[in-house]
Amino acid sequence: MKNSLKYFLFVLSLYTYTRIYSQSQRAIDSLTILINKAPEDSNKVNLIFNLGRQYDLYKSKEHITHFMTALKLAKKIGFNNGIRRTSVTLINYLFYKEMYDVSLSFCLEYIAFLEREGLNEDKFKIYNILGSLYVKQGEFDKAYTYYSLAKNYFLERNDMIRYANVLTNINILHVAKKEYDSALFYSLRALEIYKRNNSSSYMANSLLGIAEIHLKNKDFEGGKKRLLESLPIYQTINEKHGICNCYFVLGQLYSLNNNNDSALKYFNIALAYSDTIKMDFIKKDCYQNLATTYYALNNYKAAYDHHLLYKKYSDSISFDNVKGKMLEMEVKYDITKKEGQLKEQEYELLAKSKQRNYLILIVGVILVLFFISFRAYNQKKKANSIISEQKKLVDDKQKEIIDSINYASRIQKALLPSDKYIDKNINKLKP
Repeated sequence: MKNSLKYFLFVLSLYTYTRIYSQSQRAIDSLTILINKAPEDSNKVNLIFNLGRQYDLYKSKEHITHFMTALKLAKKIGFNNGIRRTSVTLINYLFYKEMYDVSLSFCLEYIAFLEREGLNEDKFKIYNILGSLYVKQGEFDKAYTYYSLAKNYFLERNDMIRYANVLTNINILHVAKKEYDSALFYSLRALEIYKRNNSSSYMANSLLGIAEIHLKNKDFEGGKKRLLESLPIYQTINEKHGICNCYFVLGQLYSLNNNNDSALKYFNIALAYSDTIKMDFIKKDCYQNLATTYYALNNYKAAYDHHLLYKKYSDSISFDNVKGKMLEMEVKYDITKKEGQLKEQEYELLAKSKQRNYLILIVGVILVLFFISFRAYNQKKKANSIISEQKKLVDDKQKEIIDSINYASRIQKALLPSDKYIDKNINKLKP
């Protein structure tokens, strides 16, 4: 059940579907030759991206490396459309490969890019995925915040399919919190919108998800009803992954209802589909459930044989997981290395900024001192000019006063009698 839910979560958490190319060695070889000859331009980004899409999503992880290379080149040459397409694909694939923290790192970086470029609609689309990543991190409040932002944005623009996709993801959040009644409420609202818009694929996925909720609530009839609605839709659109999961969940429902013969039937059908579509994690779970069901039917040999097959695929998946973890560590190392290089660049820029600031400060001090000196010089010059003018004024006043005194003296002297006149008249006064 865990892995069938894993498929369901993967399909419904992505707001767009990415067509999966089967591995073709001829196409890979041709693209590799073209890439080696191509100059670093947008065409090379597209070639590397297409190379990544040649690998089987379920059996390979090499596509992730190629997507990362394409993204790096797109950033280097400023190819925005390449950044957008490659970022979304890489985030989705990392999510499916359960590299949630790495996917989250690329997601946050991509959102920063969208904000810089003013690509508002794309930002709200990626908020839907960001919410799913936070669910995987157990940060439910953050997840709900981003789901709400996306939900309101799409509802305001009457983009009902994307709105319903967000509702479906909110349902998944409540499933993760084991709040199954709330999960069912959002699932049914989403299903109603999918039906109104004749969206067959989404409708089938939603019905399968509702059946999973009924299974968790041990509601056999409710689960069976929804599965029998979902299965014909998957069959009509020939969606084998969905068909496989429907039969697997039907097996679980009948096993829950202690109808082991029917459970055996549906687990075997699911096993046949999982072999056709190369879904080893479903195959592993089919073998495990078959072993349990045969044991309940007292068929111990069949139970033992299927347990061995379960162990075989479990070990194979564990080995793949180890390889996946190695790739994840490489990806994280590259990111850490990139962050280290960015920090070094930041330190260099900071050092240069400090040097520039010191230079500006020194020049500023010099300019201030020059201004003060120049102002003092002007003030001194002005004061000297005033003093000179005042001295001249004083000298002029002094000269004027002296001239006045001399003038008065002359007048006075002119008015006074002469010495001879005085002596003569004095003698007349003698007795």
